Formats: sequence, C-alpha cells, structure tokens
Amino acid sequence: EAGVNNGDDIRDDSDTDIEANSKKILNAISAEPKATQKRLAEATGLSTRTISREIKNLRDSGIICRIGSDRSGFWKINNCKG
Repeated sequence: EAGVNNGDDIRDDSDTDIEANSKKILNAISAEPKATQKRLAEATGLSTRTISREIKNLRDSGIICRIGSDRSGFWKINNCKG
C-alpha cells in the first residue's frame, strides 16, 4: 500500500542523524573556526543544505554563533546565549 512505512516511525533514526550531523559540524568548527558553510560541507561530507539547516538549529539553540562578518568572521562554540 502506497504511503505506508510498515508502522515504523521514520523520525526515530532522523533524530540520531541530526545529532550525528551536529557533532560532525561542531568538530569541524573546532578544527577550523573560520570555515565557511561550503568548507564545512567539504570537511564533513554533508550537503550544503544540511549544513545550513543544522547551523540554523545550532545558532537558534545558542550552541554556536558567528562573530564578525560572513566573509571574515569565525564561529564560536558555547556561551552564545545572552
């Protein structure tokens, strides 16, 4: 039957992937704070769309913030909620 996923909750694995993706991004930022989103995608093997979405979530949560401009700034981890 079309549209049926055999009762499995598709979101179960998605949450784990999101956490894994966030960890990959945070590790890449730790190694290279001045990295662009494109560079983070290259470093993590994730798509630029995934990087963009995860960074938005991390920023909204106050886990990371961007200091300075997009071109010459850098990422800061933690202590971003004020």
